[in-house]
Amino acid sequence: MKFFLIIILLIVALLGFIYFGGADYLRIIGRETDRAAEHVEKYEKKMHSVKKRAEEIKEKAKEAGRKIEKFINE
Repeated sequence: MKFFLIIILLIVALLGFIYFGGADYLRIIGRETDRAAEHVEKYEKKMHSVKKRAEEIKEKAKEAGRKIEKFINE
């Protein structure tokens, strides 16, 4: 009995969603999702470039540390 009641409520909810402009809401949600995805892609690219730059700086710091250590030990 509960199962049929749930099915009927879901059908009523779906019909209400469609009747009150569900397609428009879905279109709006889709656009906003695309915009959010574009922003996330930009942040991913920035993070990748920052990570790459940080790795370069890390390598330069290691190299500088080795040179200083070599200079001190001479």
